[in-house]
Amino acid sequence: MPYRVVLFFDYIIIPFLVIKIAFSIKSLKEYLKNTVLYWGMNFLIGGMFQFLYNKFPTVKENSYPMLTFVGTILFACMFIRKGIEIIKSNFLEKSIYLPVIIRIGKNSIKAVGLMDTGNQLKEPISKKPVVIMEKELLEKEDIILSENNFYAIPFHSLGKKRGIMRGFIAEEVTIENGKEKKVVNQVMIGICEEKLSMNGEYSLILNPML
Repeated sequence: MPYRVVLFFDYIIIPFLVIKIAFSIKSLKEYLKNTVLYWGMNFLIGGMFQFLYNKFPTVKENSYPMLTFVGTILFACMFIRKGIEIIKSNFLEKSIYLPVIIRIGKNSIKAVGLMDTGNQLKEPISKKPVVIMEKELLEKEDIILSENNFYAIPFHSLGKKRGIMRGFIAEEVTIENGKEKKVVNQVMIGICEEKLSMNGEYSLILNPML
């Protein structure tokens, strides 16, 4: 096989396949970045073996098993890293922040919601899943709710063992997730008297059953 073809496969095709399989990279910028890192790793490993060859001639005689061992370790590390990412995305990272728009009559509230699988709260009579909202959001928009649109929602949490949360029905809730938008009508909203996030990252707790 011509030397140029070997170089093409060694430095272009193989790095592309390894990086694509291990990291599922979609953008050109990330691909180039990781390709440079791949070349850098090859250069360092090559330099390491060259040093061993010069200082310890016996290493050269057993270079194939060592290269196989090092290669196996590198591939294992890459696939383990990818496996950890998959596990985190599906099992560990149970909460994400999403832009939300809540329509209440003629008013709209824009806020950041925390999608938390731990929120399984439902209004006991209608069995509607409850979105928890900071009371401060209503006060900022000067929204006055109708007295006929109030529900009593029993709840229990780590901070309070048991309690009653005031709730109301919002005409529409829009949840944005990247390029996708989910619009849900007639959503039960629970009003929380306290701040939901200490650092203000979110002011709603979304319900995964929406």
